[in-house]
Amino acid sequence: TAAVIVLSWLHPPTAIGPRRFVECCTDTILQLVPLVGAVAAAGVVIGAIEIAALAGKFTLLINTLSGGLLIPTLLLSALFLVLLGMGMPTPAVYIMGAALLAPVLRGVFNLPEMQVHLFMLYFACLSAITPPVAVANFAAGAIAGVNPMALGPYAVKLAIGGFILPFYFLFNPGLNMEGGVLYVVECTLFAAAMVTFASLAIQGYLGTRAIAWPLRLVLFACAVATVSPRFDVTTGATVLGALVLGLVYLRGRPAKVDVPA
Repeated sequence: TAAVIVLSWLHPPTAIGPRRFVECCTDTILQLVPLVGAVAAAGVVIGAIEIAALAGKFTLLINTLSGGLLIPTLLLSALFLVLLGMGMPTPAVYIMGAALLAPVLRGVFNLPEMQVHLFMLYFACLSAITPPVAVANFAAGAIAGVNPMALGPYAVKLAIGGFILPFYFLFNPGLNMEGGVLYVVECTLFAAAMVTFASLAIQGYLGTRAIAWPLRLVLFACAVATVSPRFDVTTGATVLGALVLGLVYLRGRPAKVDVPA
């Protein structure tokens, strides 16, 4: 808040003086009222779940459906958070996830605490652009003047890296600045490669060059393999993905785009 006030004075028309500061505080309070109500409602739901002892049953249900395996449990957790986001704001979704999913991920699989909560926060945010509800798309559609329901697939395609990144930092804590300098740099580079491969595989274009479907599948497989905490697997996937992109760049043909007259 202090930084915003100081930076506002760099452009005199937007400078925040005492009167405008009071107006900002008032507007912030008014905008927080619906959020407080939503979080309070989530607290009531969590309290009811705890009193009814459903939290333990939910943990048992997740374990049963996933067979007690880590990857299926993470996939089910991500799906659960996206489904919750259809009818709840992001903070409420995160709070519900922290109450129901964190005990499973922390207690059963002993995953790191910060990464587990970041995982839940990521998918709580991504639920806002995931069809069929995608509440954030309605705001974007109103600004762009287009059908908000038509924006859902495009929003998911543009944010595909965000759907994979939470799985990456669960197994590679260097992305969260944990570990030595070389390990942090290594995880950052591999994460950048993973997001690049996934984005190009979903979009199907490298610049103006179209990427054939078989190569898109290889790129997506490389993006998924990069999530592995094993250095040899991650390095092999990154090298293979780089070779595929090099092949597309050297041998690919520009895509044909029909532009209406």
